Amino acid sequence: MIPILKKTSQFVVWDKPSGLVVNRAKTVAGLNLMDYIRRRRLIAERYRGATTFWRRQGVVHRLDKDASGIVLQARQPGLFAFWQEQFRRHRVKKRYLVLVWGDIDRQGAINFPLQKQPPQRRYPIQVASQGKPARTLYWRQRQWRWQGKTLSLVLVQTLTGRTHQIRAHFRYLGFPLWADPIYGLYRHQERQLGGRLFLHATFLQVALPDGRQLTVASPLPNDLKEIILKLDKNAVAKTTD
Repeated sequence: MIPILKKTSQFVVWDKPSGLVVNRAKTVAGLNLMDYIRRRRLIAERYRGATTFWRRQGVVHRLDKDASGIVLQARQPGLFAFWQEQFRRHRVKKRYLVLVWGDIDRQGAINFPLQKQPPQRRYPIQVASQGKPARTLYWRQRQWRWQGKTLSLVLVQTLTGRTHQIRAHFRYLGFPLWADPIYGLYRHQERQLGGRLFLHATFLQVALPDGRQLTVASPLPNDLKEIILKLDKNAVAKTTD
């Protein structure tokens, strides 16, 4: 069972676990969120002709396979189109919790364009002057000193929604995310504590067509809490902002 944070006749807010792919794709084997929704019959058959809506099973946006947290699904084509427009205009407030390597500033803004790279490049998304605008805000929450390096727990807000935006932005600045299988640097040290990519979509706020705001929060899942607990136990020194 995939956890549900909120469910109405109009929409469902999913709490996606790490390892689950959101989109249906020929190159991806196994269960994905869209097929799971279809099996649960959460979209009425009368909408089968609504091509994009039906094909995506109302899923409005993406979340990386290795990440966890909030994914928004509309159950009617009108709401689906409305929310897609909200995302296109960057009117959705999305916040994430990440654990990064390095002594990052207390807060800051990252404003570097991002561009998809050819398959032979090491990183699929990189900062490039000719890329699409991408802006990320962040606030440091906690820090630990471990294995001679600093680790920082950071609250992040994306003002744009580029692929791998958080991962590529922080890697470019020299603060790769914990256990990132694509952009990571310190895999030997990470294996000592275990865990997976520390990237969790923890907060989302979006308008409803009637003008009200839908606000949803997802608590940090247990596997990421376990990393924090291990750092609290094993860190040489830690600080709290």
